[in-house]
Amino acid sequence: MMRGAVRTGVVQRWALGRPMAGLTGRLSTRRQPSWPRMLRLTDEARTTVKERHHNPARLARAAAERAQRPVVKASAPAGGSSSAIGTGQGPEAATAAAAAAEGVSVPAKSNRSPLHGDGSADWQGEPQSKQPIAMHTVMQEYLLAHSKEPQVLAELREVTRREVPVGFRMLVPPEQGAFMGWLVAALGVRRILELGVFTGYSSTVMALALPDDGKLVACDRDPRTMAIARQFWDKAGISHKIEEKLGQATDVLQELVDGTQEGTFDLAFIDADKRATAGYYEQCLRLVRPGGVVLVDNVLFRGRVADPNDTDKKVMALRDFNAQLLADERIHLTIIPVGDGMALCRRLK
Repeated sequence: MMRGAVRTGVVQRWALGRPMAGLTGRLSTRRQPSWPRMLRLTDEARTTVKERHHNPARLARAAAERAQRPVVKASAPAGGSSSAIGTGQGPEAATAAAAAAEGVSVPAKSNRSPLHGDGSADWQGEPQSKQPIAMHTVMQEYLLAHSKEPQVLAELREVTRREVPVGFRMLVPPEQGAFMGWLVAALGVRRILELGVFTGYSSTVMALALPDDGKLVACDRDPRTMAIARQFWDKAGISHKIEEKLGQATDVLQELVDGTQEGTFDLAFIDADKRATAGYYEQCLRLVRPGGVVLVDNVLFRGRVADPNDTDKKVMALRDFNAQLLADERIHLTIIPVGDGMALCRRLK
């Protein structure tokens, strides 16, 4: 077998003698072969060859130059489709531009080949960790466009925005609501306790996932927002699944505990007074069955819990509560960065 073969991933060709007319590509300037080493290479293959022969500093400059090039469209092969090559730009560039207009930083798209400029490779050395996605408005709109939000919930969001504009951010976002509904269905939940109904988005999305004979106990102290929730429970056809409890959460919880309902709920959702979250959690843990789940909303509190210098009373209460959860051996805990951060606590026994 002859040395000097170029493998592009889709084509392997051998070329002998002097360069042939009509061939594209570029010879390495550092190690000149005796025959052409590139035949109609894709941008990815060109990058791979450059990385083999150039140092990391030159690679970094080349990557910056490629990012500035205009998109070049390659003609589609027979029976195939066209593709953009040579830049790594396209929809990502549009997303970045739109995010920049909002003043949001978007990580640049990596255009690395399997072989990195520092000599490491994706299939060798330390694994590459995925980074969290910044949920700026552009990404939020993309996520909504690829989610199946029932029309009644979309209407509820708009009514809340119009009727309760000051408290609109208290509404769980659609992606969090979708996850909660999915969780109810996947776990086969039949009885739910909710502390903090607001205008009813979370209760509606969870009740829609309940079986027809399921039950959701909805507790809130504000009759005005409870009236909006009731309107949409009727509209969604789930009123028969809802049991309303108007009053203070501590009173409702004590009533349920005194009423021998300990261990009768499959799931509890806490989205009420943040400074009282730890107390609510203890009562809810008694009310859910072993294997049941307690969901606690806003545990990341817009990222403020990670700032040790933030001494706001709500922030400090949530920071202490998160530490309490971490040390609690009665539960299996995970915290997910959906919405404003949600803790999932499965009761072990």
